[in-house]
Amino acid sequence: MMEEAEHAYLRHLELGVHLNDEKGAISWPRVSATCDFKNALRFQDEIEIEVFIAERGASSITYGFRFLKEEKLMAEGRMTSVCCRMGDNGPSHAIRIPDWIADKIPAPENSPS
Repeated sequence: MMEEAEHAYLRHLELGVHLNDEKGAISWPRVSATCDFKNALRFQDEIEIEVFIAERGASSITYGFRFLKEEKLMAEGRMTSVCCRMGDNGPSHAIRIPDWIADKIPAPENSPS
């Protein structure tokens, strides 16, 4: 669910998890994901997921997530993704977030209340 919420958030910012620039492909592999459950959800429950930027480094973004059902906090999560140059024939490697991407990403904030 956090990955789907991340994708929707990036689309909202007119970005994506797969981008291209003059040097080639850029993507955002996940390097960490955690979720702490506060209350039980049942199969097919409809929830709202709030997404926010918790931390932004030179080459990484940590998203915060709040899972809500009828405004009740059900879970909180965090996921860190690293900006990587994707190699055609070799391994990917972390890169500094390009300015044209960084300019669209909001400053970190605390979890919404």
